[in-house]
Amino acid sequence: MSIGIHQIVKKFGNFSALKGIDLNIETGELLALLGPSGSGKTTLLRVIAGLEEATSGQVFFLGDDVSRQKVSDRGVGFVFQHFALFRHMNVLDNIAFGLRVRPREQRPSEEKIKEKVHELLKLVRLDGLAPRFPSQLSGGQRQRVALARALAIEPKVLLLDEPFGSLDSKVRKELRQWLRRLHDRLHMTTIFVTHDQEEALEVADRVVVMNEGRIEQAGTPDEVYHKPANAFVYNFLGNVNLFHCRLEGGKAYIANTPVSIKVGVSPEAQKAKIYIRPHLLEISRFSQPDSFKGVIHFLNSAGSVAKVEVLSEWGEIVQVEVPQEQFRSLGLKKGETVFVTLKDAKLFHEDYAI
Repeated sequence: MSIGIHQIVKKFGNFSALKGIDLNIETGELLALLGPSGSGKTTLLRVIAGLEEATSGQVFFLGDDVSRQKVSDRGVGFVFQHFALFRHMNVLDNIAFGLRVRPREQRPSEEKIKEKVHELLKLVRLDGLAPRFPSQLSGGQRQRVALARALAIEPKVLLLDEPFGSLDSKVRKELRQWLRRLHDRLHMTTIFVTHDQEEALEVADRVVVMNEGRIEQAGTPDEVYHKPANAFVYNFLGNVNLFHCRLEGGKAYIANTPVSIKVGVSPEAQKAKIYIRPHLLEISRFSQPDSFKGVIHFLNSAGSVAKVEVLSEWGEIVQVEVPQEQFRSLGLKKGETVFVTLKDAKLFHEDYAI
């Protein structure tokens, strides 16, 4: 099921939640809507589902305009962040609910319904839990029941709104890996909303980064992470260091340190910003091209990489991530003077990527 979104605008009174969204979603694609709170991602998901009516614009399913169709006629399965399971129903009845409330002529027999439910329980790895009630399940199990309930009606499109947002980090990581494997098996067009950058980059075929009701960039995880369209995307996708720099004679300077980076802005531009991720900085005891002097302010060697905070010569804290093997060989100490080298910085001038 392909989905086309054309110039969708959604207003709540004087507030514009969506400002002319254009987006095409391919059949069988797993797409993440990523952005901070208030960026419009959940509103867009609800417009696609039919839970909200757009102020203007159109939504197409397989080329057919469904903009004025009821949610019940769109054939979508919706999974909410907080499970929304019926507490008084056991797992079997929760999953079967959407089938049992169908009009009589469309409703499967009770035998077929139970057969379908047990197939879904096996699919979501909850075999044998049909008699249990939601209160007897873990958070991860309840979310899988909610997903099975959405799949029971055999939707054309699966929509998930922050599906793992209320779970602890370990369970979230396990479930998002499971969701990716499940999608690879079902090949159902799936859209999920998240504010978790790692989740979107790990699970999705394509990521749509939203901000203030607009799409900042849409692309593969590799594209949005390594080739950000603007400063917002670069800054939002993971930890970054921000350096204010001046431009002189076609070169960029951080304080008095020249940086080997393509400037490429208009001659009258005098200021810009350089962004660089902590793992793209290198610490040494010797000055190198594109390096600045600093003093080690804080060290944390727990984890897959060591995290080092360096107080720069211009008085700002710079975050550096050092591979464990290199960290051990350097033998860094708090208060020590070091040099930090920029390896792959990106310069932005008024949100224009250079």
